[in-house]
Amino acid sequence: MANEAVIIELVAGQNAVRRTCADGVSISKGTICLLSGSNLVLATNAVSTGKAFGGIAAHDKIAGDGSTNISCWMDGVVDLTNAATAVTAIVAGSGVSMSGANLVKYVTAGELLTGALIGYSEEEAAVNDVFRVRLRGK
Repeated sequence: MANEAVIIELVAGQNAVRRTCADGVSISKGTICLLSGSNLVLATNAVSTGKAFGGIAAHDKIAGDGSTNISCWMDGVVDLTNAATAVTAIVAGSGVSMSGANLVKYVTAGELLTGALIGYSEEEAAVNDVFRVRLRGK
């Protein structure tokens, strides 16, 4: 996958959240994950817009390795990529949500109600820019 999140800063003393995943899937470290069902996470994809945020994969998960758990970061600061479909630049301080495979966009009011908020931009970002986002926390 492309555009994985890059960890800039983790919150001291915070542990990654343990999530469930399917054994047959691969999830790369830094992948934005969506929450689906009972603590189950999936890698973001083209239809991830508006889905609940499940965290940033803390390590690689290899398909068929027998594991059905993955650790995900919910706190910290990461570099994320503004979606190519973004209409305008993201303004510092704005909330962001998923917009496809490892891409983000402005969060909408409706997405705030569904848990789609990933975090808040700490700098401006034009279309396709990589920018700093402070994750929302647990």
